Amino acid sequence: MTAQLLRGMRVLVEVEAIEPSYLARHREADGWMSELSVSRGKPGGMARDLGMLEFGMARPAMEIDLGLAKAVQVITGNCGMEALRLLLTPGDRLKEEAIRSIGAMGPERQRVSRSQLKCE
Repeated sequence: MTAQLLRGMRVLVEVEAIEPSYLARHREADGWMSELSVSRGKPGGMARDLGMLEFGMARPAMEIDLGLAKAVQVITGNCGMEALRLLLTPGDRLKEEAIRSIGAMGPERQRVSRSQLKCE
């Protein structure tokens, strides 16, 4: 899972290189993150395509990695960097499906999940 996350984070870095502050503009004040468009011509699509070339991956696999990275970004944005430890610690970490599920929750629900995971 760590390799998937790193590849997805690399794509998010490319999004910011293509259009600075793009991701910040998509993060709403209450902690929700609007969907990152991966359409052709959009920063997300251009960054995804660069990632596909860099890592030699097919589009569906690259988008899975990007989705994981987005979920981690949203969770750490709402719950703090301590949540990253729970997401990545070997043997103790959450499964990818759980990370995606928590990332799709609203900010308040993420914080409840964080407290249940003893990350406060």
